[in-house]
Amino acid sequence: MSRKENLARQLLAFQGQVGPLPVEMTGVVDWMVRLRARLPELVVALECRDSQSASGFAARMDLLGVLVRHEAREVALRFPADAMALRHFLRLVDGPELELAEAVTVLAAALEQTQIVALEPSWALPRAVPPSRASAAGFRPEERWLTVLVQDVRVEDSGMLREVSGGQPVAVCVELGRVLTSLQTPAVGERLDDAKRRGVPTLPLRTLFGSPTVRLERARLVPGAEDPAGLKDAALAFLTEVGRAWNRPSGDVVELYWPCYLPARDQHAILDAVSFTDVTLTADEIASLARASLCAKE
Repeated sequence: MSRKENLARQLLAFQGQVGPLPVEMTGVVDWMVRLRARLPELVVALECRDSQSASGFAARMDLLGVLVRHEAREVALRFPADAMALRHFLRLVDGPELELAEAVTVLAAALEQTQIVALEPSWALPRAVPPSRASAAGFRPEERWLTVLVQDVRVEDSGMLREVSGGQPVAVCVELGRVLTSLQTPAVGERLDDAKRRGVPTLPLRTLFGSPTVRLERARLVPGAEDPAGLKDAALAFLTEVGRAWNRPSGDVVELYWPCYLPARDQHAILDAVSFTDVTLTADEIASLARASLCAKE
């Protein structure tokens, strides 16, 4: 058996029961959420008839939040590893026509370029906003997860986030390069350099009676791209510098993830998926997040 046939057999092994297929565009978002919960996503490269049809197809994929890139006649998108689902999806969205055997071949080629690994669940803020609700509010339906580093805290087995004894919890959103002033309802504060000059806020993690207020949950996430700009190193360096300025050793740092949705159009906000709240950012920050390969659901 050839390598290509082996890959196709592997791919078919991923396929499972995904529920009824949608018959119109209104059901596509929820259907894809069910697919992503069962199957790994691949980056699938498709060739359109001409550059004009590719541009129209890419625009529709961008609205659905699955577009990866568009060059001339080729459109690459993220899609769960199911050939029958891909074929049906392309028919629904007026994409390139594929026979089932062709869809298997396309996904097998994508699988060859992808290393699928079993990832340990990460701690994350609980997502309360489903993709369909985000899409109805004008945001991309594909959930993305921002990295948050929190110093002087620990996570209990129950998922409750507690400050360590004598600690002063500080949180930084890595991708935004900003401090967070709250996690219960995530709130973005100043940029790191500005916070150094004006004062670094500590996180409220307890009620007046001492009970913890922030509960985390486990989420299986696919890591984004490497960090060429060194954003994570900059965030860690900031937390170390804060510890020195406060004359205390830096405590343990917990890495957790914040679910959100990116804007579908020229909005200056992302949608916080914890509290269904718009988080206003600058145009440059929005553009930076749109270009970044953020963590996604496995």
